[in-house]
Amino acid sequence: MNDNDRYDKWHQLGDVKFYLDSYTLNYEEACFVLMKVVEQAIRDYCFLEWANIPYKKWHWETAKDFIFEDDYFIAWGDLELTLGNICEILAYTEKSCIDVDWIRRKAKEKYAAEKIKRKNKEK
Repeated sequence: MNDNDRYDKWHQLGDVKFYLDSYTLNYEEACFVLMKVVEQAIRDYCFLEWANIPYKKWHWETAKDFIFEDDYFIAWGDLELTLGNICEILAYTEKSCIDVDWIRRKAKEKYAAEKIKRKNKEK
């Protein structure tokens, strides 16, 4: 079945019958979601190291790799995107430069500040 045959039709999956509408991507909404992905990765990198959650090391390293590794990809529909790709998309939308190096520098600064804050709390 090609994509043209999937949309604007009723489908049956087991006992479930559903209608699949065609959908046109809202570019601004997609960019907002991408911005939130970057924001959450920075939060995870800056705070998960001290969290008490299962698999925290894996989540923290995943966030760190996404932010700092040029060859770390996330799946976005049919695409695989790096932080650099996301910055390019967001820069195009915002009509300004959203630089991957700036994001990385700010994430490092925020992480270092949180590390100092945690260290001072332990004293």
